[in-house]
This record gives sequence, structure tokens and C-alpha cells, in this order.
Amino acid sequence: MQWNGKELDTIGKLLDAVAAIKTREDAQRFMAAYRTETPHAATNVGYLAGYHDSETARRIWDWFECAHPVFGTYIPTPEEAFEAGQRLGAESATKE
Repeated sequence: MQWNGKELDTIGKLLDAVAAIKTREDAQRFMAAYRTETPHAATNVGYLAGYHDSETARRIWDWFECAHPVFGTYIPTPEEAFEAGQRLGAESATKE
């Protein structure tokens, strides 16, 4: 995806682009463009918000109108995040 003249061809570049957006209007423009690239735009951005501090994550969830695919808009403790990863991994292993 192209955004502001940059190719967002890695998760890291997508993460940086989302964090660099400074207005709700730009966030909405970004999401409109990203949705043309993938039907998973809201899930992807919601997930990436979890890599930021709580204030930035909440801003991303609000401005981009998305949520984390596992935790919604709840900020888990490191222990809760680890346990959720363990649980999801176990569930995934039993499906294979």
C-alpha cells in the first residue's frame, strides 16, 4: 500500500505509518485507503495498536475505529497477554 509517498510493504512500516498519523481525519483517510487493500484493515490496525503504549493504543482504536482482535479496547497486563497467547496457540494446535 502507498501512503504519503511511502510504500508500506512491511508490518514495521505499517506500524510506523499508523503511529505517525496526527489527526482523526488522516486516520479515516488512511483506513479508507487500507480497506481497499484488505478486508482485514481494522483487525490489522487494531492488533498493531497493541505494540504501543496505552495512550497511543487508545488513540489508534478511537481515531481508526478499530479494536484489538483478542482484547478489544482493553489493555491487558503482560501476564494476561501471555496467557491469551498460550490459549490461542493451544486452540490452534488442536485444530490442525
